[in-house]
Amino acid sequence: MLIYLITSLPKLYIGEKPKISKEQLIKRVYECLPKNSLSDFNLLVQIDKEIEKSRLQSSTSPMGAKDTSERMDNSSMRELFVKIYEKTQSNFLKLWVKYSLNIDDVLVGLLCKRYKLSKQDALKKFSNKFDSTYKIIIKNYESSNLGLSNRFSWFNKLNELIQLNDLENTEKSIDLIKLQIIDYIKPYELFHMDMLLAYYLELSILERQLSFNATSGEKMLRKMLDSITI
Repeated sequence: MLIYLITSLPKLYIGEKPKISKEQLIKRVYECLPKNSLSDFNLLVQIDKEIEKSRLQSSTSPMGAKDTSERMDNSSMRELFVKIYEKTQSNFLKLWVKYSLNIDDVLVGLLCKRYKLSKQDALKKFSNKFDSTYKIIIKNYESSNLGLSNRFSWFNKLNELIQLNDLENTEKSIDLIKLQIIDYIKPYELFHMDMLLAYYLELSILERQLSFNATSGEKMLRKMLDSITI
């Protein structure tokens, strides 16, 4: 049934409205696959709903200093990602969490620099420390590139957007980076449960991309994507 399900899913394209919604995908998955095979999928859906709820709450808060502070102090969001890492049996999802938290750490470091926080204050912003990225940032905090320009190929693009205080396009770029990461880490085997998890993540990102600006089309998104490499 997994083979049938995956081959029946419509292709996803950047800048185009997906031909299936997350709700429709979830319904189809539950109709096609046995419940005992869906532990990782259920975990991802559950955490994704909590993440979207957190994003919605943040988006309704006034922009400005408060918004910037929330972006730098997002311990609740990180806890959700860590929960996925601790509970999942999927190596794909574990890798996804690692990459996502790396991006989050870089964003926190750049925002701390942008708003001239001291090294000591910046260190306090790294909650739920997951790997060594935050250590590199703090060690190289006085450097304009935080010691990361050679570690992450997408760093310079994010740094540029943060310096321009272009928070909306920063969010869009982060999602595009994540799309490339998904494509990079998903399994080569087509008919694998991880491919379904990857599809759900890609669908979630594309739905969110379209919600940023109803008039932004494929040309703009592809231009941004072309400027970012993994």
